[in-house]
Amino acid sequence: MKKTALLSLLVVFLIMLLDGQLTTLLMNSLPFDLRIASRLLLLNLIFFSSRKKDVETVLIFLVIGLLYDSYYLNLIGIATTLLPVFASILGGVFRTLKFNLLNFVLMSVILIFSFEVLSYLLAQVVGLGSLRFEVFVVKTLAPTLGYNVLQSLAIYPIFLTILKKTRHRIVTLA
Repeated sequence: MKKTALLSLLVVFLIMLLDGQLTTLLMNSLPFDLRIASRLLLLNLIFFSSRKKDVETVLIFLVIGLLYDSYYLNLIGIATTLLPVFASILGGVFRTLKFNLLNFVLMSVILIFSFEVLSYLLAQVVGLGSLRFEVFVVKTLAPTLGYNVLQSLAIYPIFLTILKKTRHRIVTLA
C-alpha cells in the first residue's frame, strides 16, 4: 500500500473509534430509551468515495469492516460485507455526481438507512438480535437518521474545505 493509503486507513480507524465513543456517550446521556448511533464512519465513507480511487477505498473499508466487526460485534461478516459494497457503489455514484451539500446529505440518509436496516436484518439472521422491527424503527433507526443528518450538515464544511484544498471538482451550492 502507498503511504497515503496507510494514512487514510489510520484516519478511518481513528474515526471508527471516535464513532464508538460518540455512540456510547449518546446512549448513556439520553434520559429515555433511544439507541442513537453515530455514523461518522459512513459519512467518511461518502467523503472517501468522492475523492479516492475505487479499489483503494474498497480495500480500506474492507480492513475497517473486519476491525469494526471484531471490535464491536465479535462476529466477522456484517460490516466486512456492507462497507466494501457501499464503497464500491458510492465510487460509481461519484463518477457521475458532484460532491455538494444536497448530494452529501441524500447519500448520508440513503447510506445510513441501508446500513442500519441491512445490519438489523443480518443480525436477525445470525441470531444476534431479538428486537421487533417496529421497535427498531422507532427507537433506533429514526433517531439515528435524525442525529446523523444533523451530523452530516455539521461536518460538510470540513469536507468542503479539504476538497477545495485538494482541488477536487465541487459545487458549493446545493
